[in-house]
Amino acid sequence: MSAKASKRKIIQSRNSAVQSKGVLRDLGIIGWDRQEPVILAALATRSPLVLIGEHGTAKSLLLERLAQALDLQYRHYNASIINFDDLIGFPVPKDGDIEYLRTPLDAWDAQAIFIDEISRCRIDMQNRLFPIVHEKKLQGKSLEHLEYCWSAMNPSTKEYIGTYNLDIAFADRYHWLIRVPETMSLEDELAIITGVEPKKDAGVRLRQTIKEIRGQLHTITAVFKPVVAELLQAVRGILDNAGFPFSLRRAHIIYQNILSLLATGQFSEVSKATHTALVHSLTQNTNAPPPLNTITKALKLSREYLSFKMDPILKELLKEKDILKRIKICLRAENQELITATILDAHASLDPGERIALSYRLFPILVEKHPNLPTLIFENLSFDMEKVQSLKRSVEMLPTYSNRYKLVDKIAQVTSTFSEYEAWIEDVIWATFQEDELHSITDIVEYARQIQATFPHEITYE
Repeated sequence: MSAKASKRKIIQSRNSAVQSKGVLRDLGIIGWDRQEPVILAALATRSPLVLIGEHGTAKSLLLERLAQALDLQYRHYNASIINFDDLIGFPVPKDGDIEYLRTPLDAWDAQAIFIDEISRCRIDMQNRLFPIVHEKKLQGKSLEHLEYCWSAMNPSTKEYIGTYNLDIAFADRYHWLIRVPETMSLEDELAIITGVEPKKDAGVRLRQTIKEIRGQLHTITAVFKPVVAELLQAVRGILDNAGFPFSLRRAHIIYQNILSLLATGQFSEVSKATHTALVHSLTQNTNAPPPLNTITKALKLSREYLSFKMDPILKELLKEKDILKRIKICLRAENQELITATILDAHASLDPGERIALSYRLFPILVEKHPNLPTLIFENLSFDMEKVQSLKRSVEMLPTYSNRYKLVDKIAQVTSTFSEYEAWIEDVIWATFQEDELHSITDIVEYARQIQATFPHEITYE
């Protein structure tokens, strides 16, 4: 088998780890299949994006349905008519300082902000929006709840009166600059004409897909960062000579975009993920369509960097979907960087109760078997360990009709059936309860039992 064929097989082997295709169709967004992995990568990494396309191409519809499916506190502003007071509230003097009177539509509590018609925005307003996109800050204060910053624009062409080219520095703050679909199949056209409603479980599937992608990112980075970095370095030089330069800072953003695309499981080759990332990451996209032929030629000249070999344990790790099994696989590898990446992925993808259970069980194993791991790992695990170990008996008067009382009663019923080997699970449940993060007792118990089966008290690595 050739090196190229071997490489393709290696990367294809991990496609079972994340099943993400068709997520946008479930939301009733038709014709965006090629853009889907880009959208999912942006969501998983919480990266700012701008959609670029003609009117009536479902830009706003897509972002609104994403916000609904993710159950976000969502703000939609029109940049062509926006006033700064719309974002911050009304300024009033108080004790020699300025205080802002809150309004229902201000940005302070937003989890997702959508700035529409960004190409019709005045330059002075672009400057004011700059820190929201780049730093998630407003008037120098952090927008503590803000996860997503999205924009949309029409192309700045003579057909669209009143549109302007985005300032190059402003455009550079968007990690993704996505050209919307220009053509689609006749079948998709008919579906759009008749109307498509989201499926009932579309939100659940979207959230699960994002969770799975986040659960791959550190591992993907640990495995692929050398080849992606070297490939991008070569491509950057070729594109620079072809008249499409980008800065080293932009190169780092594109590097991160490539890795997040690989984590979606929708690419069989690194070169294909790189091509997609370049098509949707160059700042020139705001003013002109991406140079597809030039990007293709640059990648073709740089493919020599893709011929690399992979350890069998890495193949097994990338193919495995189950988080606990992936941790056990990487512990066999005795590779500190890989262990660190896999555990960080687990922390990023688990719910609070599941994460506390994993930390509580895994911490003593790592202390005994892998004491030289980076301090970051032990700090993350010990933070959750402390929640269990600091449990205190307390008296809290609860009305019998309250949900909290019912939850306490349910915990007592469930834990009364535990064996002596499951006593630790009860501590995990109460720790999660004290953190006000207990949503499903059954889910925590089932996951804790999986952890116990995977990592028994006396654990050996084959």
